[in-house]
Amino acid sequence: MYDTAKSINHRMERIFMTLKYSPGKNWEKGKPISEQDLHSHRKYHQELLEKGKILLGGAFIKSDEGINILKVYNHKEAEALAENDPAVKDKILQVEIEPLYMVFKSMDSEQLDMKEM
Repeated sequence: MYDTAKSINHRMERIFMTLKYSPGKNWEKGKPISEQDLHSHRKYHQELLEKGKILLGGAFIKSDEGINILKVYNHKEAEALAENDPAVKDKILQVEIEPLYMVFKSMDSEQLDMKEM
């Protein structure tokens, strides 16, 4: 017999929330991401990483955009993290929250140690 509740819980465990960043209203046009005032943004994300809220994240190489894959399972918690980002508050970055359904993975999240990369 098919257990609907068990199936739903299994699917929910495979959904991660992502924060997709792009330049905001106060982005300094003409300056690459490496020259933007994002110190407080990076510090905030380091704190979230240490608290176990971020699985991984970073900036795309060929654009001024970035992404974080979060260890949160609902939109409300992701929204709170995004709204408290200093760069979002200062409108240097804008953020879009989108769920990601994990179809496959090559390693357990515990194997990702950002300090060793």
